[in-house]
Amino acid sequence: MRGHRILLTDHNHEVGVLVAEILSAEGYRVRFAAPSECSARHIREAHPDLALIELMPNAPDPTLALLEQLRVHPATATLPVLVTSTDYGLLRSLETTLHALGCLTIRKPFALDTLLEVVESAIGLGRSAPVGV
Repeated sequence: MRGHRILLTDHNHEVGVLVAEILSAEGYRVRFAAPSECSARHIREAHPDLALIELMPNAPDPTLALLEQLRVHPATATLPVLVTSTDYGLLRSLETTLHALGCLTIRKPFALDTLLEVVESAIGLGRSAPVGV
């Protein structure tokens, strides 16, 4: 499954770069984008096999709007999406919404082995079997 393209966005640049380096070392082709640069159009043009998107605790609405835009466009309707957040309560409160949008979730901080397992699962499953971690 290595060699797949991942579009990664994280509000903390250093964390995003570190995660991108780890995924790259595992053989994934990672494109890091600042949240301000990450639109549905940007994601469509990147043609990723997975979008790894951070959900900000104090401003979840822009991310939810982005996810909804991805699901209504034919090119990204089935794109696997992994949503991360440091706010476990927010992830739990939005669990039904995120799963309805076909997203996997993972709470930060996460163990690297867990991240790699969820990434592999997301790419392998697509939207067919969303689960939370």
